[in-house]
Amino acid sequence: MCASLATFLAYFLDKRAARAGRRRTPERTLLLFGLAGGWPGAFSRSGSCGTSPRKLRSSGSSRSP
Repeated sequence: MCASLATFLAYFLDKRAARAGRRRTPERTLLLFGLAGGWPGAFSRSGSCGTSPRKLRSSGSSRSP
């Protein structure tokens, strides 16, 4: 639980620094937090701060299922 909370906080601070134009936390550090057991915090924060992959809309034809 503590590792997850620390990871969530690290991602939060990194995103805040990015928005403010300040120096960001190295990606390696964020990944190490996740590997140390904080992956639930990393997963929840990365999805809630707009860094998750987004579907690209095609400008051409659309496919129906």
